[in-house]
Amino acid sequence: MARAKSNTTSKTENRPTLEEVQSKFNGFSNTVVLRAEVKKVLLDHPKCNKYSIAVPSETANHKVAYAYLTLTEFSDNETPFEVGTLIHIEGHLSSGSYEKNGKKNFTTDIIADKIEEI
Repeated sequence: MARAKSNTTSKTENRPTLEEVQSKFNGFSNTVVLRAEVKKVLLDHPKCNKYSIAVPSETANHKVAYAYLTLTEFSDNETPFEVGTLIHIEGHLSSGSYEKNGKKNFTTDIIADKIEEI
């Protein structure tokens, strides 16, 4: 199915306010709930832990594929989860960019608001 094209002429023209977006999405805009497996501890710091996680999904031909994402947990003196641990995550998306070797790279990370071991 093709998506209908937007008829707006400018990206900033008619941009909704934060309140309008929150109202439209019932307050749940930018909310992520996942179950994943910790694949690698990328950063172990007293104030921040960063992980590479694998989130399974089913493909069109009924095989399992994994999306590998970066998860950041801000916490006080939390020891990181061990590799292989299954976790339930509630959080939000955060995007950013950095420059490396003259090339601009874009990132999308999951910022955990709550993590529980399954």
